[in-house]
Amino acid sequence: KGETAIIVGAGPSLKSAIPALKKRKGGVLLSAIQAAPLLSEHNIEIDFITVADPADFSVFFSKVKKSFKGLFLEASCHPLSFNQFKDKTYVYNIKGDCFHQRLWDFSKKFEITFPLATVSEVQTVIAHSMGIEKFIHIGCDYSWGQDRYSYRPKGFDNAIIPPNRAPFDVLNVHNEIVHTNAGYYHGYRCMNYFFQQDMLKKATHLLFGEGLNFFQANHLDSESLEKLLFSLAPCSQVPKNERNKKKETYNFTCDLLEEVQRIPLKDRNEI
Repeated sequence: KGETAIIVGAGPSLKSAIPALKKRKGGVLLSAIQAAPLLSEHNIEIDFITVADPADFSVFFSKVKKSFKGLFLEASCHPLSFNQFKDKTYVYNIKGDCFHQRLWDFSKKFEITFPLATVSEVQTVIAHSMGIEKFIHIGCDYSWGQDRYSYRPKGFDNAIIPPNRAPFDVLNVHNEIVHTNAGYYHGYRCMNYFFQQDMLKKATHLLFGEGLNFFQANHLDSESLEKLLFSLAPCSQVPKNERNKKKETYNFTCDLLEEVQRIPLKDRNEI
């Protein structure tokens, strides 16, 4: 509580935010796994990494510095993602129709019930659940020009676009024609919906990006972003005697496995 969350997405504008991010003095930085290699390349400290997709992100993990504090994984993430940093992994669930949903329902653990489309909304919801009410969104563009993900590590094929994700044109914050698709546009609409709900209505949102502007977010230029990040106070540390207690509260991995063992065998097979 009282901290500022820096939500870092993997949009094209992330590259132009690197100089400002290097000046950061405080806040809690949550980075999408797709953006984490670029931050690590420039020695920018990451607090938490978030994975919301079932793809194999091994090539991204191989380029991330290991000093971050925690890794948030959606319950349906690729198995290799769960093998990366077991001691730092925290599992969350976005309610849906995946095969594991019934098991998660049985465990009675907290879950995200919003119809989220991209990792940017996921990180915003997670940060808010931590008690954060001030957000700086960086690289959360929801649209792109010609140079979409040129900074991504080689070896990750992002060229295959499902038919329902075919690109279409929109106007960005600079009144320029850019591209988006149904998934990203839904994410943009989700963020605007959040701002109208009690959950995030009182929160402060600042946006640095080249894409679609959130209705109720103030738009930052490079100079304003740099000054703001430099002015943030260092994040308060959790006392050592409280860390284990905190981890038991949020780390669902071991708890969920124990729940499975307690399910009667006939019910476990049914699930």
